[in-house]
Amino acid sequence: MGIKLDPNSDNQVMVVKDTSDSLEICKEFPGVFSDNLGCLVNFEHKIILKINTVPIVHKVRRVPRMMLEPLKAELNRLLGAGVIEEIESSEWLAPVVLAPKDNGKRIRMCVDLRDLNKNIWLDRQPLPNITEELSCLGGSKVSSVLDLSSAYHQIVLHPESRHLTSFVTPLGAYQFLRMPFGLASAAACFQRVMKRILGDIVGTLCFQDDILVHGKSVDEHDKILRTVLSKLAEAGLTVKKEKFSSEEEVEDELTINWVREMAISKEEWEMALEGDLDRHKLREFVVKGWPEFKDVPDSLKGYWNVRDELSLDGNELYRGDKFVPPKDLRNKILNLAHEGHLGRSLTKSRLRAIYWWPGLDSEAEAIVKDCLNCALSDKSKKVARAPLSPVVVPDKTLG
Repeated sequence: MGIKLDPNSDNQVMVVKDTSDSLEICKEFPGVFSDNLGCLVNFEHKIILKINTVPIVHKVRRVPRMMLEPLKAELNRLLGAGVIEEIESSEWLAPVVLAPKDNGKRIRMCVDLRDLNKNIWLDRQPLPNITEELSCLGGSKVSSVLDLSSAYHQIVLHPESRHLTSFVTPLGAYQFLRMPFGLASAAACFQRVMKRILGDIVGTLCFQDDILVHGKSVDEHDKILRTVLSKLAEAGLTVKKEKFSSEEEVEDELTINWVREMAISKEEWEMALEGDLDRHKLREFVVKGWPEFKDVPDSLKGYWNVRDELSLDGNELYRGDKFVPPKDLRNKILNLAHEGHLGRSLTKSRLRAIYWWPGLDSEAEAIVKDCLNCALSDKSKKVARAPLSPVVVPDKTLG
């Protein structure tokens, strides 16, 4: 099975059943599709502190009693995977922020590394430009997507850097043995590593933990896929087998493209188009011409200033070369673009490369603002100091 690019559109991809032996190829690399966390060989990430940096120690933050057991389970999971280790003390101690998941049965634990991030030198490896990367897909007919498991945690931290990532919880103090999420230098480091591993393989695109393998034929795709999996095996990295196999087993699906990072069933897509009444009216305006502004429905006034840039391609609506999705799918698109927790600017950049709709920027900013992981890693975010209140001096001696 594979993903077939729709020849009638630059933006659509059909997941179809073909003669590809992708699943059989995957069975040749059981180590890559292992449930165990991978570990990149012959590489350690070293955090470089700025000169005259003063260590910062935070006190432990209170945790609700109902979250102590889920916290213990999460710490044990990370300990068992070799991601963290318990310590007695450190000159650096960051606090943790907890968010409940699955109705409180599990928690998401985020280490607040903002103080450390302010005091380290950043890797200047640029992240790929999504629009430029997509231009490489021309002529490809079949593709598959690989998603690395807990990507940053597959990179070992240099022994001299581990104490910098120490954090404190009500259950004890710990430090990372693997590169943590929320570290300012992590994204560029990981991109550099992946470029080193896969950079010379024609027919691959890599953005952080997502790898796209594409070819002009099934045979070409399978050959490239086997090469990529071989490289990942040599590097010691592992892939989420459930995500790869789910793509390989799903038939008759419509996908927007690799950057959109989602598969939408035909039924869901058609229901979204059919149920978007504003879109039907908008199509009518694009085809027959726009009325006076005062006669435009309030729900479509956001399109007025760009009305001359709107066009139709079959059932699809575009502003210039940007795709305008149905209303009912926009929240899903926002959530998928935000999955990597890249912060406000990169999340908006990822969306703008492909999409446009009225209010896209403000909706993207809102979803990032409400995200705990993004808030902790947002370098533009400033902590406001509490306002000073005057102390009332008693008018007579106490006691």
